[in-house]
Amino acid sequence: MTTLPHAQHRLFLVPAQAAADAHADATATTLVTPDGHVRAMVLTLTDPDGLQRVWQGVQGDLGLPAPGIAVNGHKGLQLWFSVDRPVAWGQAATFLARLRQRYLPDGPPTGDGDFPPASGQPTSAAQPALPPTETRADQWSAFVAPDLVRIFADEPWLGRPPGAQAQADLLARLQSMTVQVFEQALARLTPAPPGPAGSTPTPVAGVTGQPQPPSEPEHRQPAEAASRFLLGVMHDPAVDMALRIEAAKALLAPTAR
Repeated sequence: MTTLPHAQHRLFLVPAQAAADAHADATATTLVTPDGHVRAMVLTLTDPDGLQRVWQGVQGDLGLPAPGIAVNGHKGLQLWFSVDRPVAWGQAATFLARLRQRYLPDGPPTGDGDFPPASGQPTSAAQPALPPTETRADQWSAFVAPDLVRIFADEPWLGRPPGAQAQADLLARLQSMTVQVFEQALARLTPAPPGPAGSTPTPVAGVTGQPQPPSEPEHRQPAEAASRFLLGVMHDPAVDMALRIEAAKALLAPTAR
């Protein structure tokens, strides 16, 4: 049986720097290494629909493991991303900013409560509290199942401490992305640099009159679009469960040749 501390260490925590004080806890853990690297990245939102777009997008578009979903105990929802080995603070902050740019273009480029923040230094004061934590009297942060997000839209907290084993079971289902996968996702999220001044833009079909070959064979495009649609249905908690099951069956069915 997985314990909550074990699950937290597996996904998010790093060893704390050994303190000079002989009485310091040598087993203490933190979210930030002494040289400013992190394994955990936290995107904070207030809109369940926005959270759903990011949660589905990172899996369907970027091929990342599902991030953990949490209520932060006072004013928002969180997505907790995990990397198997610590990555640089700046890389992690850029990753969150690029996610906002890709999936939340109408919102602010950075969010209050994001970790690592876009500005600032890797200090312990900047670290969010790892759920479950009592943030105010009778208001607890906690990890929650994807289907329960909308329940906490107006009150993103639990009124009592969540069960430790239930929290451990939720975290046990999550996987860390490898550093290689993280760097690949960051590269895909980074906008292409503009061409040099005076360069000739690439012709666009329907504008220049010179059709361009599709990036994928034409016969594959409808199938891939259908797969993306079915994935969206399967992961949408607002859709009736019977329809979500049918979408999953359709995804698993052999492709007709």
